[in-house]
Amino acid sequence: FYWYFEAEHPSSQEPPLLIWLQGGPGATSMIGLFQELGPFKITQRGLERRKYSWTDTYDVVFIDSPVGTGLHESSYTQPPSLHARDVMCKDQDCVSRDLMAFLGQFYSLYPHLRKRDLYIAGESYGGKYVPSFATAILDENDQREKDQQSLIPLKGIAIGNGLTDPITQVLTHPAQALALGLVDEKQAKVLEGYAIRSAELAQQEKWLTSLEARLTMFDLFANFTGKVNFYDVRKANQPNDWRPMRAWLSRRDVQRALNIPGFGSFLKTPLVALVLLGDIMKPTSFLFPRLLSRMHVLLYQGNYDFRDGVMGNSPWISSLSWPGRQGFANSPRQVWKIGKRVAGYVREYGHLRRVIVLGAGHLVPMDQGEAAQVMITSWMDRVQGKRGRTLS
Repeated sequence: FYWYFEAEHPSSQEPPLLIWLQGGPGATSMIGLFQELGPFKITQRGLERRKYSWTDTYDVVFIDSPVGTGLHESSYTQPPSLHARDVMCKDQDCVSRDLMAFLGQFYSLYPHLRKRDLYIAGESYGGKYVPSFATAILDENDQREKDQQSLIPLKGIAIGNGLTDPITQVLTHPAQALALGLVDEKQAKVLEGYAIRSAELAQQEKWLTSLEARLTMFDLFANFTGKVNFYDVRKANQPNDWRPMRAWLSRRDVQRALNIPGFGSFLKTPLVALVLLGDIMKPTSFLFPRLLSRMHVLLYQGNYDFRDGVMGNSPWISSLSWPGRQGFANSPRQVWKIGKRVAGYVREYGHLRRVIVLGAGHLVPMDQGEAAQVMITSWMDRVQGKRGRTLS
C-alpha cells in the first residue's frame, strides 16, 4: 500500500520526490502520514490540517513496507497464512528487492516523476530499510551505467532516530539510563550485563539469542523505571495514543475510498516483526561509506529518545570509515535557532549532516513539527544547490 501526495506549494515546477518508510519492523507509514509529517492529522475531532507538513514543498509517497505491513494487502498475510513465513521477507536484501519492484511500478504509473530528484527518508527501523534500499538503487544504477537516461536520480537519504548498528547501540543504554537518573548504579550494572551479552552474541552472529538479551534489558529497564516510555523519557507510563488513527482507518467509508480491504493491523504488524526477528540485531552501518561517497546523508535524533537517540547513534557515526571521518569529527557543532528559540545542534562535513533536535523523542516530526520541516527543507535545498534557510 502507498499513498502519494503532490507538493502543495513547490518552490519549482519539478519538486523532488521523497519516499517515507516507517520503522517497526511492521509499523505502518500511516503513522508518518497522520502523526508526523503528512498534510493531515487525525485527532478525536477527526481529520484536520497539519500546520507543518513536508508535503508543503515536496512530493511525498508513504509506503507500507515490508509486504504485509499496515494497509498492505497480501494474500499471505490477510488473513495470516500457514505459508507466510516461507514467503515474507526475512532480511534487508528481500525488503529492498520488493521496494525496487515497487519503485519500478510507481514510475510506470507516474512516468513524469522518473527524472525528479529522489530522496528516501525514514525513522527507527528505517535505519535499516533506508540505507539498504539506497544501496539497492546504487547497485541498479551501476548496472545501468551505460544508459544514463535510465539511472534512478537518488540524491540523498535521511534517517531519524534510526536503529542502524544495534551492536554498538545496545551498549550505550545502561550509561544513558544512569545519566538520565532513571536507574541507580546497581540497576545500571544489571542492564550492562545484558547489554554486553547481547553485543557479544551478535558479534558471534547468534542473532536471536542476542535479540533475546536486548529485549530482556528493555524489560528490566521498564521494571526499574516504572515503565518510562523509552521512546520519550519525558513520558512516564504514557505510550503514544494511536486510537483515533486506528478508528478513522477502520471506517468502512475510508477503506472504500482508499480501495483497501476491511482488515489489517494499522500499527505494528506482528507477523512482519516475527518473520524479521533474525534481522533485528544485524547492522547496516557498513553500507554508509559507499553511500556517503555517492550521495548526501542526513542523520537526526530527538534528544529525549532513549531507544535510538543521540547517545546510541553517536558511536557508530563517529567510527564510520569514510574520507570525511576526521573532517566531520573536527567540524564545530553549531547551535541551531528558529527565531530566538534554540531548536537543536548541527554538525556537518562533506556529504554528512547530523542534527540533534531539542524537545523531541523518537518521532521528531510529531514532537517538533516546525523544526523538522525547517531541518528537511534546509538539507534538501543544500543538496539541490539552492540558497535556502541554513541551520544556524
